[in-house]
Amino acid sequence: MDSFKPFDQITSVDKQHLFLQKMGGKEMDLPSHHHTLKAIQLHTGVPQIIRGQFNIARNMALYSYFFLFSGLRGAAQGLQCH
Repeated sequence: MDSFKPFDQITSVDKQHLFLQKMGGKEMDLPSHHHTLKAIQLHTGVPQIIRGQFNIARNMALYSYFFLFSGLRGAAQGLQCH
């Protein structure tokens, strides 16, 4: 079972995501991550309210790049405890 990540490990990429990169044969980059997510489309009969929620989820998946694939470099700077 996965557990809540300890504070001192926040800036390290999870083993599961490193494994996915290795299985995929290449390191994920932002342009290909965006391209992959952009290709996921809903058919025209899906109601607007669902399309809106779908796009929220897709945007969250897009932003996950900065946490999962870039090693949290930029995000770690904003996670300072005072």
